[in-house]
Amino acid sequence: EQVEENRAMLRDRLLFKLVVGAVSPTEAIEKGEMLGLDLIARCYLVVILKIELGDRTEQYDHDEYQQVQSIVMGLVEKNPDIFVLKRDWGDLMLIIKGSTQEYLEEECDLLLDEIRQEVAKSRYQLTIGLGCSKKRIADISQSFVEALVNMQNPAGENRSGANQAVDRAELLKVDKSAAENYLRSGVKDGFDEFFNAYLQPLGETALKSNLIKNYIFVDVVLAITKLVNDLGGEVDKVIPELNSIELIMSNIKTIEQLREQACKIMTSALLYRDSQPNGQYKNLIRQAKEYLQLHYINPELSLNEVAAQANLSSSHFSFVFSQETGQT
Repeated sequence: EQVEENRAMLRDRLLFKLVVGAVSPTEAIEKGEMLGLDLIARCYLVVILKIELGDRTEQYDHDEYQQVQSIVMGLVEKNPDIFVLKRDWGDLMLIIKGSTQEYLEEECDLLLDEIRQEVAKSRYQLTIGLGCSKKRIADISQSFVEALVNMQNPAGENRSGANQAVDRAELLKVDKSAAENYLRSGVKDGFDEFFNAYLQPLGETALKSNLIKNYIFVDVVLAITKLVNDLGGEVDKVIPELNSIELIMSNIKTIEQLREQACKIMTSALLYRDSQPNGQYKNLIRQAKEYLQLHYINPELSLNEVAAQANLSSSHFSFVFSQETGQT
């Protein structure tokens, strides 16, 4: 029994790492096979289900809630192509796989219709966050992002397709590499400067959109996941708050709340980075090497220019580069 519990825990951890992009496709497939999960497919999508009282003024009954959730779990587990991850606060996260996009969407629609019918028989209501189907296992995290954002978009907001198109156009103005660059070479005291510059391209109206705030927060989360993964860490241990990402996002209503939550998890990521042997310099050197690979044919490329990419003086950069790589 203890072995089975450990196996279930490892399975949940792998699925969580898969949805937040903290595991490579090869590693996910190999570890999945060891844990009895066949993750190989042509298409994937992520669905998040939240079951809560329809009238929050009514008395909550834990046994009744568990019964409703068990019925939903029974419907989900009938399909071997669905992997379910139960979150601590009751949300259910589904990874659905299929051979074609059409099959995937059809199976998803049928399942959600069944779940809606069952939940409608109770005092509870169902909120669904649905991601788009993806053709690569590496893109499951993007479907997860879409599911999270769709989950948080309030039903009463009544956003039209045109409004959502405007939101997405605004998001194209954000430098998505900025968060990764800050995590590689930034310091805690530089957070406000980073964050202000990160949001600067967006207008005041755009920043009032819940959709945009949620996209920005998830972009930060994915950047953190990439950093921790690159340094060989376990993201759910390094940043335990990410285990409650849906709950955190539901409480982000203002830019200041977004700033506060982003600062909290990015600070934890920076502390982890700096706790690793030469953690900060390791990322700086990688950043400089990437720049060199892109610009090595430029005859005017200088030491000062490369050092600037790592936010170091030329002399400091030369010393660090020599110590870290054994090259001059």
